[in-house]
Amino acid sequence: MDTVLSVKTNKTIKKQAMDLAKEMGVPLSLVVTSLLKRFISEKELIISAPRQMSKALEKVIAQSEIDLKNGDVSPVFDNADDFMVWLRKED
Repeated sequence: MDTVLSVKTNKTIKKQAMDLAKEMGVPLSLVVTSLLKRFISEKELIISAPRQMSKALEKVIAQSEIDLKNGDVSPVFDNADDFMVWLRKED
């Protein structure tokens, strides 16, 4: 038999949790139940979320992939002096 659990939390946290649960396509009650079950079975609390890349990072990676495909990458250097000489030639 299901029961009701009342939990006090910050309004902002509740809204963010509800929005994320909605984004993931699950009700907030499933999130809470899942956390409680894991807490009981493992006797530990693990809090994590998958990280998503920012749009800026996605653009940098896309440009890096293009540069790599075109061979527009730095060669390997044995020492810093050779690197500095190569770097100055790029300007």
